[in-house]
Amino acid sequence: AMYGDQELRVGTVDSLRESVRRAILKNPKLAPSFYQLALLDGLSFDAKTNAYGPDGSFMKIVLSSKDTDEYTRNLQEAAFALVAAEKALKMKTAVTIADAVAIGGAEAIESIGGPVLTVQLGRADAGRSSAISTLPIDLFSGNRPSSEAAAAFKRAGLTEREKTALLPCTLTRETGQKKRTTEDWQEHVSPKLR
Repeated sequence: AMYGDQELRVGTVDSLRESVRRAILKNPKLAPSFYQLALLDGLSFDAKTNAYGPDGSFMKIVLSSKDTDEYTRNLQEAAFALVAAEKALKMKTAVTIADAVAIGGAEAIESIGGPVLTVQLGRADAGRSSAISTLPIDLFSGNRPSSEAAAAFKRAGLTEREKTALLPCTLTRETGQKKRTTEDWQEHVSPKLR
């Protein structure tokens, strides 16, 4: 890395993390949505064809959805927050929108008291003409059978162990989100945001 590139990248990541925290502080219901968005983007990967995510392509599906239920609206609000944060950065080449989705998911876990997760940067964004994944947007809404989620993990090439590690996070973040108040969330936010 050239001199200054690392500082730029760290600053960009910190800015994205702060934007996610602000969005969650403003609307605590978005914490699960940031995680779901990251998980859906990753699960859109098809191990057999080597197509789709985690490349930010699921953002297109979320943002173009015409569904009006609360689950979809929250996913869309989380997606808009990531897009706005990415556009606000002065140097957009340091982190892609696909990286921003992953950072948002990691920050959602941390925001409910989970561990600090390191996100490996360098994901390539999907091209404008990329095919759209057939993964359903409401996979984690509770309206689909659990067998569909299991099939999505298998299609993405993830093992049973990886599925077992990732799925409980969906329940944990929902439980944490339901038990927290706005005042409680503020305790976990850096002093700069208060």
